[in-house]
Amino acid sequence: MKLQKYKSKDPKKIGIILFTIVCVLLIAGVFLYTSFASFETIDSINFMNGKVQDPGDIYFAYYVDGEITWDLPLQNSGYTLDTESSNCTNGVVPSWDNALWRFIGDYSNYSPGNTRTRCELYFVKEKTVD
Repeated sequence: MKLQKYKSKDPKKIGIILFTIVCVLLIAGVFLYTSFASFETIDSINFMNGKVQDPGDIYFAYYVDGEITWDLPLQNSGYTLDTESSNCTNGVVPSWDNALWRFIGDYSNYSPGNTRTRCELYFVKEKTVD
């Protein structure tokens, strides 16, 4: 018996099998890489005059004309924030920037509690003067 080199009868079939194996490994690698969280948690924020703890998540409840709603009133729709009625937990004082139409919180009296910070923002129609 004479030794001979092994030659595949169908090199195209072997190429397809190898290509499939490489694709499966690449997809598995991408899936595993993206499944791990890649973020950093910061427990405190440094300011010029000391450290302030991160307030964490803030949840908003919007009230338009005294009724709770999912939707924030649109800018230039005639609504403004009622600062007398609006409030937040954990010592956060709410205010509103009408020019940029966004929430601004004063965290100078912030004290972390056992609950997340919740803000109830009351919007009322501006009174027009004739």
